[in-house]
Amino acid sequence: VVYCIRPAENEHFNDAYSLILNSLYGNNKSYVIPYKTDILIIEIADAISDEVKSNAKMIKDMINSEIYTDVFIGISDAHKGIMNIKESLSEALEAIEVGMKFNLPDNIYISKDMLIEKVVSLIPEDKAKELAGQVFKTGIDEIMDSEMLKTMEVFFKNNLNISDSSKILYIHRNTLLYRLDKIQKATGLDIRKFE
Repeated sequence: VVYCIRPAENEHFNDAYSLILNSLYGNNKSYVIPYKTDILIIEIADAISDEVKSNAKMIKDMINSEIYTDVFIGISDAHKGIMNIKESLSEALEAIEVGMKFNLPDNIYISKDMLIEKVVSLIPEDKAKELAGQVFKTGIDEIMDSEMLKTMEVFFKNNLNISDSSKILYIHRNTLLYRLDKIQKATGLDIRKFE
């Protein structure tokens, strides 16, 4: 398994690299390698397990607390043998690029869990805009500002729960309902109904 770790700010690369290298010192199942603007960890693992996910979270939390910067982590699927490291590296790099492009939460991107995002990322931007124009009503750009996008993101993260979402957004629940109605009028889609 390859972990591709990218500090949010390039100036923290050396500190993050040293921190990871020191934390894994003596671990004969993991190898730390600098690669362009990323830090790679090649780890011997049978599959993507809870341990791999918890290791990524531990690395992210360690860099957050020690260096006070955020990181993005892409994780490949497990591939057998040393000859498949290139494939693992490619998957980890793709996971980090796609995860950052779609601004996915938690900044830990596991390649095998990102099928839909990978497919959508293959669509050229002009074609995506054309398709969006066919799906959504005109005038959507007028209401889709950062506040509305944040509203939708929080609403989805809270499993379409109005009470929890309004608390996190620090708004009254009627304000949230108003925003959801406004989104429905602009898009033609009621995001309160998951299907």
